[in-house]
Amino acid sequence: MPDDAWEGRDLLAWSLAAGGWGRRDGHQAIEIATAACEMTDYKEASPLDTLAAAYAEIGDFKSAVKWSEKALAMVESDPVRTERYKRHLKSFRDGKPWREE
Repeated sequence: MPDDAWEGRDLLAWSLAAGGWGRRDGHQAIEIATAACEMTDYKEASPLDTLAAAYAEIGDFKSAVKWSEKALAMVESDPVRTERYKRHLKSFRDGKPWREE
């Protein structure tokens, strides 16, 4: 399997968690995002952020905040991603799932 196979899973899970395709399924998003995280040994920020969004989608904001904080810590040197992940984290701390427009 290619090294970047996790990226497709990450995209699909994000769409299911944040509604990018108009369909949300937090439980399926958690399953797919977890697989992406496992493929990267939990060392890539994007699938961690996606996993956080998936947990928020099912109302598990404690887990959402946990994974969001881990993702945010990984992108400190990237101001664009830092700002985006901070917005996600704030939403989860406020008890709100993330929604793509």
